[in-house]
Parts: sequence; C-alpha cells; structure tokens
Amino acid sequence: MLRNVLFRMTQGTHWLGIDRNGVLKHAVHRLQEPPVFMKWQAHGPIRQFCAIPSENQVHVLAQCDTGIYYLKCSLDTGLQQERCIERRATGGFPYLFMHRSALYICYIVTEQGALTFIMKSCHQGVWRERSVAFPDMRPGQTGQRVAQALFTVSEQGRLYGLFHVCSDDEEHHALELLEVDIEHASEKVWMRLFAAAQVRQRWSIGLSVDDDGRPHAAWTIHSGSAAASYYANPTRISGSCMPLSVRFEDAEPQPYFICRGEMLLLLLVEESGRIAAAYSTDYGECWSPFSDIHFSPQAQLSIVQSVISEPDRIVPVLLLGLGAPYFRPIEEIDLLNSFSAMKALLPVDTGFAFYGLQMEQLFRHFESQVEGLQSAVNELDSGNEVKEMSLQQLIEQCRVLEQTECEVLAEIKKLQDTSDTEPFSLRFIL
Repeated sequence: MLRNVLFRMTQGTHWLGIDRNGVLKHAVHRLQEPPVFMKWQAHGPIRQFCAIPSENQVHVLAQCDTGIYYLKCSLDTGLQQERCIERRATGGFPYLFMHRSALYICYIVTEQGALTFIMKSCHQGVWRERSVAFPDMRPGQTGQRVAQALFTVSEQGRLYGLFHVCSDDEEHHALELLEVDIEHASEKVWMRLFAAAQVRQRWSIGLSVDDDGRPHAAWTIHSGSAAASYYANPTRISGSCMPLSVRFEDAEPQPYFICRGEMLLLLLVEESGRIAAAYSTDYGECWSPFSDIHFSPQAQLSIVQSVISEPDRIVPVLLLGLGAPYFRPIEEIDLLNSFSAMKALLPVDTGFAFYGLQMEQLFRHFESQVEGLQSAVNELDSGNEVKEMSLQQLIEQCRVLEQTECEVLAEIKKLQDTSDTEPFSLRFIL
C-alpha cells in the first residue's frame, strides 16, 4: 500500500505519511535547515489517503474506519478544515485532483458485494456527483471486491482508473479499465483488459497516460514460483501478453511507465533495487526484450506519489526515484548509464532507440535551462524598467523643486526691491 506523498514547493520538499496511529505526519525539508514537522488528524485513524498542494494549502482525501473525509490544511498556520464526503465505512481507494479550477474527489464503495465508482466535483462552491457501477465478473455474481486501484488524468480531461477486481473467494480475477470524460457526465467506458480464474495469485498493476492522452496498463501476476508480465491499451487488448524473460524470486515487481511521445519504457521494479526494462517505439504495439538493471540498496529506490502541477490541472502521479528526503525521479539517462556501465551488447535498433532517448533527454534539460535563464533575464529587465521609471520620477520631482525655488527667490527679490529694509538672503539646501 502506497503511504508516502512527496511534492515540492517554495518552502522546500514536503513529505506526507501515515504513522501507526493513523495520524497524517507532514515534514518539510530545506537545505541547511532542520526539518519542520506538523501533524493532521481526521475523524478517525487514516488508512489510505491522497494529497495535492494548491495555493499554500494541502488538500487531502482520507479513508477512515468511519468513512471518507476531505481535509484542507494550511501550510502557514497548520490549521485544518474537515468535511465528511462519504459516511459509509466501505468506501476506499481515495483519489483527488484539480482540473480547470474544479476539485474532483473519487473513491470506490462496496455495498452488498456490488462495487460502485463515485466521483464528486466542486466548482465555485457547487458540488456535483456521478456514480458508475462496476461490471460483474460473471453473470449473477455479486460478491466481489477491489484489491488494487490506480488512477491518472490526461491533459485532454479524461480520467482513467485501473482496477484489479477479484471475487470474495479469490477464485476469479479481472482487470478493468474505466475511462470517464470529466466534462461530459454521460461519456464513460468500461474495458476488461484481462481475466483469470486461479486462486492464490499475487498481482501488481501499473497505469500511465502518454502526451497524446493514450492510457497504458501493465501488470504482473505471480503464481507459485512463476511470474508473468502483461501489457494492454484500449486499441490493443487482445494478444497483448508479454512473456517475461527474467525470473523474480518470490516477488511481484511493480510495473512503472516512462512515456515520451511514441517511446514507452516499461520498468518492472523490485524493492531490492533490481529493474527489468523493456521499451516500445510505436505506442506499445511492439516491445523489446527485457534487460536487467541493478541499483545499489544505498540509492533508496522507491515509488512515491507526487504531483503534476500546471495552470489548468493538479494531478497526483506515481514517481520512481532515488534518495530521501531529497528525492530525485529516475530519468531515461539513468537507465542509459546503467547499460553503459555494464557494457551490454545492445542490438542496433535498441542502441539507436536509447541514443535517441538520451539526446531527447539532454535536449529537454538544456531547453529547461535556457527557459530558466530567459525567465531570469526577463525578471531583471522588468526590475530595470521599474528602477528606471522611479529614477525618472525623482528627476522630474527635482526639476519641479528647482522651478519652485526659482519662483520663490524671484518673489523675495521683488519684495526687497520694493521695500526700504536691509537686504537679506536665503539659501536652500536640497
């Protein structure tokens, strides 16, 4: 269960997690300064939560034993506001995001063995709700539960949910993909990506969306000592099984995507620091063989929830990265360096694909550096314009004072010329 949330703001690097008492602990880390700690409590012990930052506040959707609660916590004062979203204790898998100034809250409710996905939105103080019933795994069956759930939101305004659903006896499993158009309540689509009938299976699921808004799903199934990996997208569901060419010793690796245009990197991540990587250059139609990459345990490799913060949206995302508390996401260039260090003999097409990734990564890095420098230059120009305007105003004030001084001296001379008093003089020191 994911229990760590990370985001960066001007105050520093923020970490949120749940302690063993169900209290939300918040730590802010700054360079060369001791960390600052805060605690936030809901109506009961928090079991799961999702959080996003916005305008010096943290919005939290928490699952408690007594229901689902929305918390709005101030980073300045530590004060919090609480609102009950769902009083049924069967609500779970909380998720929230912002899209075009509206706050969206999502969760799953289990009632009498039936599953329902609920999404509520708040825009300008007005709340709206829509619900989507889960499809039955088989006709007449009602006893089912959600074992895992992942969400993501595309730039085009579509919510995707990936759900691992299993029967109460764990004999039947299904992987469901839900697509919901956020702005059009009637547009929602269910897609069954995979179905299996075998007990004592262990699953791990991964979900991402590329720049063009296409969703990509991957999952691993561990049964006994064998592990298999699968991939699917809405246009290529059938025949999407990918046999895994490496063995995982009694573990379920976590699937993780890195999407860059037509290029997809699929990483199967173990807690030990081992990664199996495969790539596709055609939006997931064809995949390369898996290659092994190993990171040192001291690298503290982990997957945490972070956020994508843009003017039109604030969306939670999963990030694979290194280090704590100063977390750095894994980039393509990290994987390339690992291949180079191992002196792996890559096929020609694989080498060219990775070299292209490396050049693209370097280009994006230099482009971001140039944009940062250009922004700094623009700020300096704006500051110089303000200072120049202030200087012109001071010069104009001095000119007015000099003119006033001349007029006053002329009046004094005029008075002296018309009177019999002794002449006197005034001297103004400006």
